[in-house]
Amino acid sequence: MASPADLPDRRDCVVRELLLRWARERPAHPFLEFADGETWSYAGTLERVRRAAGGLASLGVVHGSHVACWLPNSRAAVLTWLATNFLGAVHVPLNTGYRGGILQHALAICGARVLVAHASLLPRLDDIDTGALTDGVVVGGPVRGTERLRWHDEAILAQAPGPDPVEPVEPWDLIYVILTSGTTGPSKAVQCTYVQAWVGAALGMDYYAADDRLLANLPLFHVSGAGAVLDRLAKGGTCVLVDGFHPDTFWDVV
Repeated sequence: MASPADLPDRRDCVVRELLLRWARERPAHPFLEFADGETWSYAGTLERVRRAAGGLASLGVVHGSHVACWLPNSRAAVLTWLATNFLGAVHVPLNTGYRGGILQHALAICGARVLVAHASLLPRLDDIDTGALTDGVVVGGPVRGTERLRWHDEAILAQAPGPDPVEPVEPWDLIYVILTSGTTGPSKAVQCTYVQAWVGAALGMDYYAADDRLLANLPLFHVSGAGAVLDRLAKGGTCVLVDGFHPDTFWDVV
């Protein structure tokens, strides 16, 4: 069994520590670029994350909480993820294709009390049991949803930040919970630690250097999509995030 001495330092693999490090060492370097050309530097990303973390904290999210994110690849999706981890909470990305019994099962096993979701997906919640959820944040449309939840506008993710969390996040803590595809039975909630994610992304893709640009066109609810973002964050590089793989435009994007 590995001992803590065998694990990477938290400064090398923990999202909060990496955001703080690169905002200090490479503040103007682009971290995230989006399909419309908007770019977030490391300093700018940290500022946005602090604000979103303050919004999540106002909903009761603390170290160890699970936050469900039901969004397509987008600014809001990556911001929700990073802000969740900044608080020491656990990111639970949900497949945007979920509906009916599969969606109900995912909510039942994910352990989340707060859900950040795209407005277009909300009608799918109307006829299912939403499990432990108590609060929802609506992205990309007006606030609506089931009466069982308290709903909030996405502006809550841009409010004034509070003080940075003080409780340390360790490499063996959970970064996210990924739900399996469910092709052979009900989806399982796979708990992934920071060190596991780091090994699969930054260490596993050691052929990418810090100044390479990496395209993330797989869903962020999949380990490969998340891994592309994590590799760049671990190395202080640039990730280009697009909404998916489209054969007719792929080479133009590249």
